Amino acid sequence: MTFISCFIGNVSDYFLPDFYIKLIAALLFFVFGGKAIYEVITNKIENEDDEIENDLKALEHKFGNNDDNSPPGADAENNPTGKDKETIELEENLVKKQAI
Repeated sequence: MTFISCFIGNVSDYFLPDFYIKLIAALLFFVFGGKAIYEVITNKIENEDDEIENDLKALEHKFGNNDDNSPPGADAENNPTGKDKETIELEENLVKKQAI
């Protein structure tokens, strides 16, 4: 994708005058800037927060309440954490979303 945009940028120098290139760049700047402002105003970001909260609730439900500190199904030799694949995937998705 980067290669294509660089190619188009270099080729456009030969076919379009600098005035039109700057005009197109300014229009694209305002379009994408307006889109970003619109997303902030309409609070599209809250949906991501809700999704993270749902993932946390799913993890809490998965582990439940334990009398001891070991997770359910913990096996010291094979699986010391007691986590199955679904729980590990939920945790990885949560970490990725929080990193963003």
